[in-house]
Amino acid sequence: SMRRELLHALAAEPRSHSEAMAAASGAATRRDESDGSSGGSGGASSFYSVFVDVLKDIGQQKKQGSKTGPPTYELKPACSDEYDPTFFHLRRTEHQHAMDNIARLRRLKLSSGRKDSKKCLPLVSSPPLAHPRFMPTRLLLHLPPMDAAIRRMLLFALTDGQWLPPPEPEP
Repeated sequence: SMRRELLHALAAEPRSHSEAMAAASGAATRRDESDGSSGGSGGASSFYSVFVDVLKDIGQQKKQGSKTGPPTYELKPACSDEYDPTFFHLRRTEHQHAMDNIARLRRLKLSSGRKDSKKCLPLVSSPPLAHPRFMPTRLLLHLPPMDAAIRRMLLFALTDGQWLPPPEPEP
């Protein structure tokens, strides 16, 4: 959850360390409120260590040039495929900025690997793999009896409540 929050915050715009921590702490605050736990004194230090690990994993320090402000972090091109355009904790304008940044990062990732390649880059990547415990349930959907049942229900809805299609089409 923290990784996802931080990834989308960095996709929207480069952030300083404290801004990135505020964005990631929103996920931890929501999780703590839903758990109903009061938290202990060790929670802050463990949160910070996990935050630093996640920031190192998905972010890179932006080159400042002659600017003398605090260092800012931006999303690594390798993590650009994890962006979800339906993520609900970003406003519409933030999503628009994020889509521009993600498109730029994906082009950068593609151009660093190959020269002179023209490829269509999808904005939405493939969904993540399912948890192994859910695989039997997903495989049930592809059994022939399940396909037949779904087909019959769709046919029932299509033919206005008749189980069999009309014998001949009416003019």
